[in-house]
Amino acid sequence: MNIGTGCAIISNMRILIIVLLGLATVFDATAQAAPASAGNTNAPDHAASGRTADESHRLEAGDLISFQIREDKKPPMSLVVTDSGEVHAPYVGRVDVFGKTCREVAAELKVLLETDYYKHATVIVGLDTMSRVEKVDKVIGQVIVWGEVRNPGAVDIRAGHTLKVSEAILRVGGLTDSADKKNVKIIRTDEHGAPSTLLVNLHNIMDKGKTQDDVPIKPGDYIIVDTRLIRF
Repeated sequence: MNIGTGCAIISNMRILIIVLLGLATVFDATAQAAPASAGNTNAPDHAASGRTADESHRLEAGDLISFQIREDKKPPMSLVVTDSGEVHAPYVGRVDVFGKTCREVAAELKVLLETDYYKHATVIVGLDTMSRVEKVDKVIGQVIVWGEVRNPGAVDIRAGHTLKVSEAILRVGGLTDSADKKNVKIIRTDEHGAPSTLLVNLHNIMDKGKTQDDVPIKPGDYIIVDTRLIRF
């Protein structure tokens, strides 16, 4: 092989190496620019979930919610809201969710979990499906109203409807003239049978229009309206 032929071979090899390096660079740039596939585990999981982004919905009996603690690295689990307005959450047990939004439930569960089980808990709660029983207008329980109301007795609570204190009072004919509307009592029993009392100022709700203070009623609650003290 003469010198001219050797030089030509070396020159052609250099050209081939340059071409191969160029192709490798193009392939690498294309791979980096490619969009993430649907199976990318780093992609946000909420985009593919069936949860309904409705923060205005207040939970009712029969609703199905998803629950996840991010730190557990487990997929979301489904929880059903019972007829008593509760869900059975891992670690903490029965939790009252009736009349609350998913965001409110997540915040409450976070506090409970971080009290005894986690140093930090990222709680995700989403609405999967709303109750289908609301179309049947099913009665899921009653609340008892007595004291200074015109027609004391039981008031039905129906699925798909959030019954609040003011509505329950109106259903029994409203307050009497002697009613202490600033200190209406709601007596509620928790899952352990322990009663608690919540005071509601109906004067602010019904006379001043502060509807944000109106409290959702749960099946089994008692509403008691005392007699207003008359001072001479």
